[in-house]
Amino acid sequence: MPLEETLETLRTGWGAIAGSPEVVIEQIHAYEQAGVEELMLEWFDVDDIEGAEAFATDVLLRL
Repeated sequence: MPLEETLETLRTGWGAIAGSPEVVIEQIHAYEQAGVEELMLEWFDVDDIEGAEAFATDVLLRL
């Protein structure tokens, strides 16, 4: 399955926040506009330190 189709399935079928940093930020802002005050991060690949650091830099610092 192509990446974009996989991401769309995660977003619509599973309710996951997934995609590029810009898309993730947009999705988080949509939840914020709906009144959500807290989100829980589930990081499946606990050994992916570089990915977690990139998420912190590219997403969290921009919220």
